[in-house]
Amino acid sequence: MSCKISVIIPAYNVEKYVKKAIESALNQTLKDIEVIVVDDCSTDETVNVIKSIYDTRLKLVQNQTNKGVSFSRNKAIEASSGEWIAIMDSDDWWSPERLQKMLNHAIENNANIVCDDLWLIHDGEEVPYTTHLKSRAKIIGHHKEMTFLSASRMISDDYGYLKPIIRSDLIKNTGLLYDENLNGDEDFKFLVECIYHSGKMLLIPEPMYYYRTRPNSLSSSISRAIVLHQSQIRFTGELITTYSQEPEIESALKSHRKKKQRGLAELLFKDRLEKKKYLSATILIASRPILIKSLLRNALIR
Repeated sequence: MSCKISVIIPAYNVEKYVKKAIESALNQTLKDIEVIVVDDCSTDETVNVIKSIYDTRLKLVQNQTNKGVSFSRNKAIEASSGEWIAIMDSDDWWSPERLQKMLNHAIENNANIVCDDLWLIHDGEEVPYTTHLKSRAKIIGHHKEMTFLSASRMISDDYGYLKPIIRSDLIKNTGLLYDENLNGDEDFKFLVECIYHSGKMLLIPEPMYYYRTRPNSLSSSISRAIVLHQSQIRFTGELITTYSQEPEIESALKSHRKKKQRGLAELLFKDRLEKKKYLSATILIASRPILIKSLLRNALIR
């Protein structure tokens, strides 16, 4: 039986958060939905928490082995019956009217992809400290009105963190999938491909998605960021090859890759300072003078 929107939620060891995520979806003012949660072999009480929620619109799918977030999202999309797909992370939550408002904007503007702004909130707190778009206003400018974004604009301004609703036909008719070889930033690549096939994405500046930011130690976060940047540089290179016949997209991707390469150099520099490898850090700067400009520019932006 079909429904208006399929909400897909990959889950792994989120016993503390997943109930709030699911209930925020089930409590939407738009009731014609299904919520598909794919558990990725959690080792905590995540599955039992999900099973404790009684609602016929909730479906639990369990992976037999740990496969990663991209596999779980692809599995949920395959099992979905909605006219639209809504992407949600298992430690986040929504405003009650989010889906209805986004669907209304999609219909009114003939859009196949719609994103809203994100409230950013520290784990354990009740009040957001800013929104995603406001936090990047010095880089991308201020968004006060709804606007359509092309694939090249999405790449240039790096809107990969946004959580869209996407017309399911766009995904299923084109065979689009999340890249299961990526462990981080899979949203960016998937959204680029969706916008390319759709032609445009509608961005709503109203924040209705609550994005939970969790604290991590400095050393572990830098280490993860280095791995993520290396992955981003690799798959951006693959996308450049894929879209070599699309000049605007190719140019945006090349600029995006340069930003990630500069970011990687900065992270390597910070990592060496953190580990007190001062000689190695000095050699890194000497070999990449652009690092000095980049570090100064970031300091001014902050």
